[in-house]
Amino acid sequence: MRITSADFPPPPAPKPRPKWALFLWLRGLTPDDVTPLLGRSREYMRQLGLPWTDAKRAEPTQEEIARIAEWTGGEIGPADWAPPDITAVKPEGVAA
Repeated sequence: MRITSADFPPPPAPKPRPKWALFLWLRGLTPDDVTPLLGRSREYMRQLGLPWTDAKRAEPTQEEIARIAEWTGGEIGPADWAPPDITAVKPEGVAA
């Protein structure tokens, strides 16, 4: 029996996340690695990177946003903590 891509359901739609999640992932960092940055728990640091639509996602304070911006050399700034208009994001090739 030959297995083809037709045998699998389509992949789920992506769940947009804060830039923080990608920043950590690209560098191989875990929430444990960055807990000293804010002096918060591992769970809180994990929640900062949850998808925008996740009810458990944490919102950083203005002071925390400033500390993260300083630590990342401005790569993650205040604007990166505002959720995007997720409904406006369309995959390539999909008509609006």
